[in-house]
Amino acid sequence: MMNARNSGPNQTGGEKEKITPYSSILDFVQRIIKYDYAALYRLDEKRQQLELVAQKGECRELLDGLKFRFGEGLSAWVAEWKKPILLTRKKDIPQGSPLGSFLSLPLWYGGRIIGILSLAHRSSNGLGIREQKLCKLLSERIATLMERINFLQDLKESYLTLYRSVKDFELFYERMLKREKLAQERQFDAALKSKIRNPLSVILGNAEILLNELDGEKGELKKRLEAIIAEGQKIAQVANQELETFGACETGESKISASNAENL
Repeated sequence: MMNARNSGPNQTGGEKEKITPYSSILDFVQRIIKYDYAALYRLDEKRQQLELVAQKGECRELLDGLKFRFGEGLSAWVAEWKKPILLTRKKDIPQGSPLGSFLSLPLWYGGRIIGILSLAHRSSNGLGIREQKLCKLLSERIATLMERINFLQDLKESYLTLYRSVKDFELFYERMLKREKLAQERQFDAALKSKIRNPLSVILGNAEILLNELDGEKGELKKRLEAIIAEGQKIAQVANQELETFGACETGESKISASNAENL
């Protein structure tokens, strides 16, 4: 029995019916030809392998295990030799198989094989010359339907690939913006330290030293030093707040203070 999409015709599984966009083709065939099991394969031209795309019933592949160019089983043989096959005699059916008759034919479109349609019936009279002729008459329409679905499926896969590429680019662009923003913040942080904070620390430190030397004295010089220290501390507070905004505190940077200016 056949199972999932992307499996070869030799693989089996417990699915009795595989519902896909291709299932409508098997429904169309069943309205004209009665069958117990059916499998529709798409020929993957890139991988050069048959791909099960729809099934009805517990599809049993004959000659399972025998390898051919496009996979394993009788459907792969049909794809390789490009001609239909009809088995109606019990001796032609592998011993132990519940099938009585089997029909498989290639589906042609634009001068190339695009898939394989395989039908099976429990009765040896279920599928015969009449059904083979009907399938041959229907094969052109079936192939046209299949090619349209192939186009839509390929278009869907191309869209998904493009969508993933766009999402990957968006993530990459966001990372680049974050890196650029981080670089700008680091430049601002460095400029704030070198152009404002460090010189200001020196000024505050020297002003405090001079003020300490004037301890106990009164006069205009002492008032001016106190004013310098007061205004400098306001500037230092603003600078420290900016550094905190850009995460300088998280990197272990110390704040400006007159008490550590002597170590500069």
